[in-house]
Amino acid sequence: MSIDADLAILAANPEQHQKYAHAIRQEYTWLSELEYITGRRKVLAHFLERQHIYHTPLMFEIAETSARSNLQAEIQTLNLSHGE
Repeated sequence: MSIDADLAILAANPEQHQKYAHAIRQEYTWLSELEYITGRRKVLAHFLERQHIYHTPLMFEIAETSARSNLQAEIQTLNLSHGE
């Protein structure tokens, strides 16, 4: 499924995921820090609320755990940068 390919970055090693998260922030520089953090947390939480992030059996098997870990770490980073 092509959407799994698009979401593969979520399961990258933590350093690569941090670079990806930074690049995403750069795409949204027009938002205030609070607006960005609020919106980004909602997006990340949406993925974590899903039963499966990945739809194909292979991606679920090899990437699901890493992706969930990266998303949780990113949320924690956003919370810390917001003083929570």
